[in-house]
Amino acid sequence: MRIPALPARIAAWLFFLGGLTGAIRGIAGLRVEITVAGLILACTAGLILLKIRADAHGS
Repeated sequence: MRIPALPARIAAWLFFLGGLTGAIRGIAGLRVEITVAGLILACTAGLILLKIRADAHGS
């Protein structure tokens, strides 16, 4: 079962922005755990966005 592209894209962007926000807040508050969790979330969401983009172009 395939997930429609638009909702998956929106969710991935929200996770990506949430990860970046978490990383920035972690850096600002000097909290290593929050920073690392935010970066992991943003990187994972970025990989998902790249996969969605590659699937859309037929690669």
